[in-house]
Amino acid sequence: MIENIDSLKERLKRAYEKKDKAEEEIKKLTAKIEQAEMSTIRATLKEYNIKPCDLPELLKRLSKGDTGAVDEYAET
Repeated sequence: MIENIDSLKERLKRAYEKKDKAEEEIKKLTAKIEQAEMSTIRATLKEYNIKPCDLPELLKRLSKGDTGAVDEYAET
């Protein structure tokens, strides 16, 4: 019975070690994904010549449906 308990405790210890390693790997992968997403955002801003400081206003306008496009059929 004692060997069984010791065996179970050892298995539990290894399981916790695996859990800690998995959580650390999750943190690393999450950071890498966030870094890749930010790189993509920066590249897109550069491609479209958008300054980061202009982004909040641009997003606000786009959320309201203002694309900045000129409607050639609009009455003036």
